[in-house]
Amino acid sequence: MPEIPDHAPEIPPCVARPCRRTRRLGALTGAVVALCLVALPAAAQSEDWTILNEQALALFRQEKYTEALTFAERARAFAVVELGDRHPSVALSDRTAGLIQERLGNLAEAEGHFAASVTLLEEVLGEDHPSVAVELGNLARMYRSTGHVEQAVPLLERILYIQERAPDVGALVVAQSQMNLADAYMELANSEQALDLLHRALAIRESELGPTHLAVASVHNALGHVYWMQDRLTDAHASWTRTLEIREELLGPGQLPVAESLENLARVLWKTGRAEEAAELEERAAIIRNRP
Repeated sequence: MPEIPDHAPEIPPCVARPCRRTRRLGALTGAVVALCLVALPAAAQSEDWTILNEQALALFRQEKYTEALTFAERARAFAVVELGDRHPSVALSDRTAGLIQERLGNLAEAEGHFAASVTLLEEVLGEDHPSVAVELGNLARMYRSTGHVEQAVPLLERILYIQERAPDVGALVVAQSQMNLADAYMELANSEQALDLLHRALAIRESELGPTHLAVASVHNALGHVYWMQDRLTDAHASWTRTLEIREELLGPGQLPVAESLENLARVLWKTGRAEEAAELEERAAIIRNRP
């Protein structure tokens, strides 16, 4: 039930042009929520820095990472010299450089840039500012994508702590962070902690999006995995049945997420001795997967 992507997220436009007032965190309603820096001091950005940073971001999106890194490093150096090493533009440059280094496979360098961005924003904005949570998210995502879940968990816990207490962070952003932390707990076999977070995320998403939504289905799907881990087969069956119902209604019966739900339900049916029903669901899933 992956929630955190294993690649660097699209860099939102506000990274290139930081605003002068607090921005409200928004949430996409798909599996991945894209976060944006929510606030920076009102100090004016240098036009030269903006041009350099935008060029780095453009090259990043074009997957020209070596060229992008050159512009990111130039932007950072310019910010340090012209704006001061405590200016938030330095943190933004570190973030951009970190994303590029991560794509290049230079994880130690990426980690250094992400950590530097966190440290600077903590000093400028305060340790509990939502923008700090965004930068912590870059570190957590990188740790998880490289298999270091135990390093990611404390960061994910801190992100959720910050976001739950920040008045300008939307409920759907909080729910996504709950999902991310629950997924990490699952990898560490902390199923009870995961279960609590998923129930909280489900309540938020149903309240904000309604009971029939793909983002709600993703929570039911995750709950099914937790119940399966706990050998609570009746609950797993109920959660995966609800997942299937939502996916079939919204996506149609022939889509790959529907096949996944059919296969999950078949696992429960096999384990509870309902072999004929399990085989039928597996056959339906195979038909979907084998379509050209």
